[in-house]
Amino acid sequence: MKFRLVILYSFILFTMSSCKLLVRIITGVRQPKIESSASVISFVKKNGINSDQIFYIDSAASWKFWELHQMENILDVRIYDSKGRLLKYLPQAQCSGTVAKNLREINLPALLPIAIASDSLSQVLRNFRRVDNKMLQLSDFKEGDFIVGIYCLKAFGNAQFEHTALTYTNELNLNPSASHIRILYLDTDMHESWGMKSKDDSRYLVFDF
Repeated sequence: MKFRLVILYSFILFTMSSCKLLVRIITGVRQPKIESSASVISFVKKNGINSDQIFYIDSAASWKFWELHQMENILDVRIYDSKGRLLKYLPQAQCSGTVAKNLREINLPALLPIAIASDSLSQVLRNFRRVDNKMLQLSDFKEGDFIVGIYCLKAFGNAQFEHTALTYTNELNLNPSASHIRILYLDTDMHESWGMKSKDDSRYLVFDF
């Protein structure tokens, strides 16, 4: 009986590992590399995104932010007003199916700020820099703008990007407030600006799945 249980347990572990590997192969997920502005720009251009909407996580000082958020925020969508106040937060569990489709129907002017100071846009932008090396400020937005931050990760591949970031973008473009929506694609890949030279760097993280 114990022998059978051991075989069954081993089979379950093998099946789970195989499924994870299969999902990674199908979706194009890879262990993360150390990216550069050029590699990030090349990736988003292939997916039809203008590079001036792309922001990479900036410097080794932001490593802790990356460590905390590189997985959980891969599908995050966060909506802010022009004052940088968080209006809507759609975490990973909600950023699919009907919720993503409902992005076209969200009444943005009717949203009230969520009182979480740490999630203000100004706090978030501290961790990111545009690929042309420009830092974005709240003053760069016009009054009445709605800023949508869509987190993405190059290591998750084209398929994931198309089914998340591009899907959300297409839905937002159908929103009645589309002309006032400014989309920021917040790339959370490890970046060469951190001074990382190889996988031997102690800050290098891998996906544990």
